[in-house]
Amino acid sequence: MNGHEIVVTPHEASDLVEIADTYGAAWRASHQMLGPEAVERFDYDRALVDIIDYLEHGGQIFVARRAGRIAGLVGVKDDVISRLYIHPDLQGRGIGTALLDYANAQCEQARLTVLNTNEGAQRLYLRKGFRFTGHSIPRTDQVSELEMIAEPPTD
Repeated sequence: MNGHEIVVTPHEASDLVEIADTYGAAWRASHQMLGPEAVERFDYDRALVDIIDYLEHGGQIFVARRAGRIAGLVGVKDDVISRLYIHPDLQGRGIGTALLDYANAQCEQARLTVLNTNEGAQRLYLRKGFRFTGHSIPRTDQVSELEMIAEPPTD
């Protein structure tokens, strides 16, 4: 495996520390619009607790490794894709696409939500065959989560 190859696998228990580091860093980078106090509260401990809680409630976590390092993660539970986060230093290298493809393959008909402020993720999801359902969940006056669903494959 060369240093640029992306390998997606189910997580291992020994990955939890690195998963929490990557998740926390990526979450803080992508949620700056919530303000510094909210961003600072999502520290390593909160990221770790969230991941453990997700796993204990039936979620699956998959990780993308690049150059031996966890570069990103994605969760899948009941055909819902969540927690698709790429370390901020490694974005734009196909890691999100690899994780989304892997997660989507675990689902019968995948659903997910995306922040209305995250245009890059929206473009990725649209390019990969997802469409907006019209449902949204307001988070602040200006931030909402928009629901998307994978288009069924056409044979």
